[in-house]
Amino acid sequence: MRLKLAFVGCGIIAQAHWRGIQNIADRIDVTAAVDTNADAAAAMATATGAVAFTDLDTALAEGDFDAVDLMLPHDIHESATLACFSAGKHVLLERRC
Repeated sequence: MRLKLAFVGCGIIAQAHWRGIQNIADRIDVTAAVDTNADAAAAMATATGAVAFTDLDTALAEGDFDAVDLMLPHDIHESATLACFSAGKHVLLERRC
């Protein structure tokens, strides 16, 4: 079984997560790249073969993924996580303490 994953936030951390997936997690497909910066979303989509989205609500409504890897500023973790849970998605969220 393969996991379809959305990258939410396509900055520097997403690039590190993508390298990890490429090197270790061979059963994960990144199928959505979400970032309010259209260029960042497009670049990650090109790198991963995903579909680019510029807002989370559209990605949740139209994207094809089972889980999200949230890589956003800490002040929007809660609202993004709750939106993903409401859409029935699994959430990976890391926070540096």
